[in-house]
Order: sequence, then structure tokens, then C-alpha cells
Amino acid sequence: MIRSTCRFSLAPCAALLAGIATATAAPAPAPAPSIVVDHGWFTTLPNHGPTYGYFRVTNKGGDARMMTGYRSPACGSIKLEEAHGGGVNSKAPVQITVAPNNRLAFVRGGYHLVCAQPTDAIAIGRTVPVTIEFQDGKSLDTSFEVRAYPYH
Repeated sequence: MIRSTCRFSLAPCAALLAGIATATAAPAPAPAPSIVVDHGWFTTLPNHGPTYGYFRVTNKGGDARMMTGYRSPACGSIKLEEAHGGGVNSKAPVQITVAPNNRLAFVRGGYHLVCAQPTDAIAIGRTVPVTIEFQDGKSLDTSFEVRAYPYH
């Protein structure tokens, strides 16, 4: 029987392999956004009148987030209004706070966006970009589907 008299340590090899594994490991995934906007859509109205935007915003974070502005290249301007009792309050606050771990729905008959001077991009079946601005200076880019106005 032949015996080896050679002895060596695997520690340097193990350290080298650990370094290579660390250097080639995939980066950690980005954290999930604390604000999520979904179900965004604009109506279409005859004669290129103003269109109305509806959406849902969810704050999954631990801090309240205040929405302070809205913009889209598909609109000359966007403002927030509140419908109530068959009328519209055009003096509705332009700032809406979404409480932590809460969801707000901007629906027909309540708060909604008004897209004034809509461009030709507001056409049934298209999707248009919308940016929501927050008090902390951050913004969120999302998109709204364009649908026929539900008259029923």
C-alpha cells in the first residue's frame, strides 16, 4: 500500500472559491415599490372635450405619501376634481394623502383626474403614460388604458 506523505490545506482554495461565488452572485432584487398604481384608465368623450382618469393607488409602505401633481404628454394639463351629488367640485384639493398600508380608488362619482386639451393619443385601445408626483419630490410613472366612456 502506498501512502502519501504530502499534506496541504484546503483553506486557501475554499477562500478563493468563496470569493469567486460572491463576485458572480446575482445582485439582490430591487425592493418592491411602496406605492403601486393599477387599474388606470381614461375615458373618451366626443369632440375632444376633457377626458376623465380613474385609477387605484396602494401604499404598501410604512409612511403616508402625499400625491401633489399629475402629468401626461397625452394631456395639455391634468387636475384633480371631486364629483359629488351630480356636481363637480373643481376646487378639490390637489394634494391627496395615501395613508400607510392603505388603498384609495379614484372612481366615477368621486375623485378623478381631468385631462384637459387631450391629444390624439387619447384614443380607444391605446395606452398613455401618466406620471404621479409626490410631496417628497419622487414621482411614479404608470400608464392608463383609454376606454370608451361607459354611458350606461
